[in-house]
Amino acid sequence: MFFFIITCLQQDFNSIRKNKWISWHECYEKNYIYTPGFFIREIIEQKLTFYSIFNFIWILLLIKFIIKIQIFFY
Repeated sequence: MFFFIITCLQQDFNSIRKNKWISWHECYEKNYIYTPGFFIREIIEQKLTFYSIFNFIWILLLIKFIIKIQIFFY
């Protein structure tokens, strides 16, 4: 599960750079998680739900946790 989240975030940021929306749908369909880009897309399309907000907050907390672990090991 953790690996899927990292992969999805990577796809997310790559597609933001290339200005494409495709990987958000692919990520969500394969792994059932929302990435920040998917959240932004839902705001733009005005399809925001409680579930997507909850998932977005969860992903942000996970990123914060990963950063803390990396700082701890350096």
